Amino acid sequence: MLKIFSKKTTKELVHLCKDIHNTGVWPKYFLQTVMLLLKKKPDAMTCDDHRTVSLLKYASKIMLRVLTKRIQFRAD
Repeated sequence: MLKIFSKKTTKELVHLCKDIHNTGVWPKYFLQTVMLLLKKKPDAMTCDDHRTVSLLKYASKIMLRVLTKRIQFRAD
């Protein structure tokens, strides 16, 4: 999903990562999970025909990887 985001969105994510790294503070909204319901089939009618995706979960994973690499770089 991040591959299809615009360059502006990517820049905002990078800016957010830098802010978290510099301040050590995670934004409150980043600690919450937002779930999206996606259809597995075009004619989805039941719960089994859908799946959920948490957008912030993936963004958090990316942020944690970036921050971990930065910390490891400084520790070496």
